[in-house]
Amino acid sequence: MPERETPRLAREPLGSPCKGQESAKIFLERVNRDKNFARCFEGVESPETFLEIVRHRGYDFTKEDLKYAVVALSNMSLSEAELARVSGG
Repeated sequence: MPERETPRLAREPLGSPCKGQESAKIFLERVNRDKNFARCFEGVESPETFLEIVRHRGYDFTKEDLKYAVVALSNMSLSEAELARVSGG
């Protein structure tokens, strides 16, 4: 009898970041090092618009994933202004 495929998330170790959280971390790292990229998000008025632009740029995460990534990368030293700019608020 063939072995049943276990869903990917069930195989990951407890505490592993999900794909969206990893995408959010990579996004924040790029925003931190690439000021031209960060400027793409200046003036964004809503979280929904922000996430639409983010997805268009090839990243896939939710607001919750972004919050997780901010906490996880808190040693990145994003200023309050930078954090507001990249989170659409």
